[in-house]
Amino acid sequence: MRIRTTAAVAAAALALLWSVPGQAAAARGVFRYTYVNELGVRTAGELTGPADGSCTDVPEDAAGRGEPAFAPQNLTDDVAMVHLFPGCTGPAYLLPPGGSASDRLLLRSVRFLPL
Repeated sequence: MRIRTTAAVAAAALALLWSVPGQAAAARGVFRYTYVNELGVRTAGELTGPADGSCTDVPEDAAGRGEPAFAPQNLTDDVAMVHLFPGCTGPAYLLPPGGSASDRLLLRSVRFLPL
């Protein structure tokens, strides 16, 4: 009888641990990209300490001008999955920590995947 009670208490404790939400983590570092501003000038943009796992749309594209950002640089400690469309949809490309891409890689959103 004691073994069943001990097992039940242990199972309940594990269930409680799994049900408590963990603290949100963030990538350490900066994710940089280039975009063309409303005056037609190439401008640098960045995301600092982005949240792991959540999708982040490039703020400069939120105005709906139709111009995606380009030339991303992943200077974070996470893998960056850049997407062509907002909401982390469409074709994706993985950039490892410290990785960068040319002007030909277009993006409108990014998701950070912890290692």
